[in-house]
Amino acid sequence: MCRGPGNSLRFSSFLKNTVGQHVHGDVLGDGRTAVDFSYRIPKLRNWLTLYGEAMSEDEISPIAYPAKSIFQGGLYLARLPAMAKLDLRLEGGSTDAPSFCNSCFYWNAQYLSGYTNSGRLIGSWIGRAAQGELIKTNYWLNARSRIGVELRHRKIDRTYLPQGGTQSDVGVSADIFVGPGFRFSGNVQYERWMIPLLATGRQSNIAASLQFSFWPASHAR
Repeated sequence: MCRGPGNSLRFSSFLKNTVGQHVHGDVLGDGRTAVDFSYRIPKLRNWLTLYGEAMSEDEISPIAYPAKSIFQGGLYLARLPAMAKLDLRLEGGSTDAPSFCNSCFYWNAQYLSGYTNSGRLIGSWIGRAAQGELIKTNYWLNARSRIGVELRHRKIDRTYLPQGGTQSDVGVSADIFVGPGFRFSGNVQYERWMIPLLATGRQSNIAASLQFSFWPASHAR
């Protein structure tokens, strides 16, 4: 983005923002660059994929500035050996770049809506200034119906929040299609967290949801 308070939208400002040119010691606009890859492991291409992505703030490329970038990546197994109906995702990453600015990702003092799209938040599940790990698996009853389990853990950097913090949760979800046009979706999640800035001692909560959907026969798929 190259337009905002004090910055008019012109071709020259757009070009300077695109190449990350600094004006009076700062980058014009709120530019970000990203890179991602996906690679299917040789001899295991039908079921094992390695993937990753990185993003940099106000730099021309996260590859050229790894210390000023945030990362996320993992392995996806479309099915497990001898268990064709079970998939598995192992993922981890960090939005903590203390050598640069560990809390400046996912917010901007000038462009207040910078990480939203029509009011909806854009960003990683890891959140700001944190490290996280995720394990997710689904058992596929058929091509559309599944039962899934997900475990996540986050650790917030102490330089971002006083005394830092941790958050862990485990969830069970299901999508079940019954006959033409009927769908049942449900989710139960248990969360445990400790963030001294917000509360003393460890806290926990349980959340649950249930959804029923129906499509008329002429539109059911």
